Amino acid sequence: MARLPVPAIRRQDYESFRRIPTHGLPGTFAGWDIDRDEEADKIAAAGDHAVRVEIGPNEFAAFCRAGKKRADLLSMADFVAEIFRRQEHERARVAMLNASKKRE
Repeated sequence: MARLPVPAIRRQDYESFRRIPTHGLPGTFAGWDIDRDEEADKIAAAGDHAVRVEIGPNEFAAFCRAGKKRADLLSMADFVAEIFRRQEHERARVAMLNASKKRE
């Protein structure tokens, strides 16, 4: 079972994402939430586990500017994947440290 990232935006940040402007976002937070639930359901149906990765509008905008990327859902997926890789690396590091402490 693979762990796959799904972007998560807090309700209070949604309008900030729309002001970036982020192309491809639904007009409302409810639409965004429904789309992400459907994405998570598809991942689960394939036998994998969706991991919601919260992102902020300022960090996303900076990521797009730094990489000269268009603020769209594809760039958002790249941004979420980058954050997820770092989180998974840290999770593995902590697990390894905990395992070595148990052996001591």
